[in-house]
Amino acid sequence: MANECKAKHATEEDWRGFFLPKDLTSSVLITRSQLLELIERKRQLDIEIQDLKAKQAESKQNEIQMKREINEKKKLCNEKEREYKERQMLRFGNLIDLDSLEVAGQSQAVLDKLQEYQRTEKKCIRDKEEKDAELQKIQRELTDCIQKNTDLLNMIRDQGEQQQKLNN
Repeated sequence: MANECKAKHATEEDWRGFFLPKDLTSSVLITRSQLLELIERKRQLDIEIQDLKAKQAESKQNEIQMKREINEKKKLCNEKEREYKERQMLRFGNLIDLDSLEVAGQSQAVLDKLQEYQRTEKKCIRDKEEKDAELQKIQRELTDCIQKNTDLLNMIRDQGEQQQKLNN
């Protein structure tokens, strides 16, 4: 009877449709409450995995959007830089490398303008010296006139004093 029970037990299906193995030494036995806790934890982990996958998808969308915005900003920056260079070209002409400008030396037009400037400068210096000399001459004449006026006033005063002495 014990053998029959063991044989029946080995082939007996449990209520979930599973068969119990003959030897339970390699199995882990858990209680019903532990099983429910494990099932609940698995459900929570599945929910977390779904949330993380949703966040990952959202992050990828944000990354794609940010890349688009960066590309748009780069295009705008390049456009503004191009406009700036065009404006500079319109204002000042072509950009010239200063090193090549130094190597090229001065053009004939620059040399002509430099000579004209030097002539004008010499003329201005000469005119200034003439005007300074004229000013000094006028100042000497003014000083002489003031001296003469002072002498005349002194003479008039002396005459006035002599006249008073005679009248007294």
